[in-house]
Amino acid sequence: MRRRAGALLAVDLEPPDEPAGLYHNYFCPDHAVELRFDPRTPRAHVCPVDGRVWSGSPFDEAWRFGANHLLAHGALQAALLWRLDGDARAADRAAAVLTGYARRYPEYPLGTHTSRGGGRGKATYQSLDEANIIVPLARAYDLLRERLPAADRELIEGDLLRLAASHIRAQRFHEVHNIECWHHAALAAVGTAVGDDALVDEAIDGAFGFRRLLRDGLADGLWWECSSSYHFYAAHALTTLAAVVAAARPECAHAEELRLMYAAPLAIRMPDGRLPATNDCWFFSSLRGDLCHGVPPACALYEVAAGWFGDPDFHAVLAENYRSRPRDSMEALLYGPDEVQAAGSGAGDVGANGTGSVSLPDIGLSVLRQRHAPGSPDSWVLLKHGPPGGGHGHPDKLALSLYAAGEPVSPDLGSPGYGVPLHRSWYRQSFSHNTVILDRRSQPPARGELIGFERAPDGPDQVQARVRFGAGGAGAGDDEEALYAGTTMARAVASDGRCFLDWFSVRSPGEHVVQWLFRVRGALARLRGTAAGGLAADIPHVSVRESGIAAGAAAALWHTAGGWVALHLPREAGGSVAVGDAPFNPASELTDLLVRTRQGRAADFLTVVETGGADSEPARIEWEEATGSLVIRRDDGEHRWRLPDADGAGWRAG
Repeated sequence: MRRRAGALLAVDLEPPDEPAGLYHNYFCPDHAVELRFDPRTPRAHVCPVDGRVWSGSPFDEAWRFGANHLLAHGALQAALLWRLDGDARAADRAAAVLTGYARRYPEYPLGTHTSRGGGRGKATYQSLDEANIIVPLARAYDLLRERLPAADRELIEGDLLRLAASHIRAQRFHEVHNIECWHHAALAAVGTAVGDDALVDEAIDGAFGFRRLLRDGLADGLWWECSSSYHFYAAHALTTLAAVVAAARPECAHAEELRLMYAAPLAIRMPDGRLPATNDCWFFSSLRGDLCHGVPPACALYEVAAGWFGDPDFHAVLAENYRSRPRDSMEALLYGPDEVQAAGSGAGDVGANGTGSVSLPDIGLSVLRQRHAPGSPDSWVLLKHGPPGGGHGHPDKLALSLYAAGEPVSPDLGSPGYGVPLHRSWYRQSFSHNTVILDRRSQPPARGELIGFERAPDGPDQVQARVRFGAGGAGAGDDEEALYAGTTMARAVASDGRCFLDWFSVRSPGEHVVQWLFRVRGALARLRGTAAGGLAADIPHVSVRESGIAAGAAAALWHTAGGWVALHLPREAGGSVAVGDAPFNPASELTDLLVRTRQGRAADFLTVVETGGADSEPARIEWEEATGSLVIRRDDGEHRWRLPDADGAGWRAG
């Protein structure tokens, strides 16, 4: 706590005289990476990739977001430090931050950014940011109040906390949204700090308060926007609300829905603890590290979950984290269990397979897991289906993500900062995802449908999903809806224990250029089975290196950091295959994109995804036309598979 409070004590930083800008603008436009925040340089902002210094708008305004964050959270840490050991200097610095904001807050203008009828900031760009700084400022005041002179208490309560609560109340969305979680967390924090029971009751039991947000905001225990980052952004807000009211309303800290918000991510994690970056999501989200910007690391949030609910799975997450880091968070001090129990073999052991394959049909995520020999990394595939995901959703129905050979070799790329141009032109487009597109255009928003999911002890784990795009036509809304109107896509993925079998079927009322996309993070060793010619790939932001017509079958193999990954394309006659460079996340790095291009009203793509270590070789994989079978030959014998069919039957051995 001394070290953390020292970050505030070490700088001569006052609350800004002007409102802050949007955090997402504090990114290098060239490399899509966050600029280095330095509290001493409000007009010089360094790119960590090439050292270029950016200045002026919008970077200077976005810098003030970082200043607000440092001041508000530093004030809370300094106030808590005073409570722990009576550090008068820390208390004085926290008090100065509070009175500094109180003197400026009435003069901040009402912001111009609006959404959903509200959302304006005052000290900040938007009401979400306002709530994010008011929560720690209110908590700091709650800790310091007895030490402050009466005049300062009156100033802080009247010109900062109550005024901010009134402003935030007026900016609410009155709907289930991650921002609304923070609105109500701020109202609860202010109500608790100033003794306003009516404000606390409103935050908990109001029309879109704590109870409603938990009841209606979750699907299969995950936040409805289907983003790991936004899930924990909402979970942090709702957990904070429960914490600040726990003395008066202890039932909030025992809500079963809140427990499920910590349990559900364990079911979809990758073998190394990372979380899928579906929809708008920070790419780094992991149960062994950071989860989201503005949210404590996973070990800190799971301290609260373990302390409140005691689940062995939550203890297992903590035990895994503390193998490589100290147990030193504020959350561990205030809310964590006295002792962390050793990790076992349950679902919470993020280093193991835990739950095995699992499907979450309401949120639209299904995971197939492969257990490999001891010492060999396990494999993981995620199929994304289900609802669109709202304003933070991506047009990527039936997209796959792949973890193999000890790393995410084909992950969902998530999002960079929203102010980066590539955010909309690449990361939020279908062609940056492992799915199928028509005529080189992104899919329109659509709701997918889970057809079937099976975990069979005597057969393959498999999942089948489908999406039917609407009728479109006049008044449909945009060109993509009309283009995809009446098209049906279906995908069936199975795990035979060593390979993933993938069948993607497309049926459309009109003729289209149909493209199957798959990214691989590795060094392309070979692309076999293609001759010169074929349809051009022409994917935005992709630079094609190799392409050609496939003569019946093709295959591509990449070397990765932990082994290799191969895509076998055994039924590829008549199509073109290309491999090119595409932006990774961050965009300063590249990944390979394999594009298969066909033309017509119907297209079927058969793929076998195989991975292995440095001491193994790919299998021999063929399509046997006479028997209509996929044949896989390797050291454990010959395996035959029948393709899924239009009636919903899945992969079958034989």
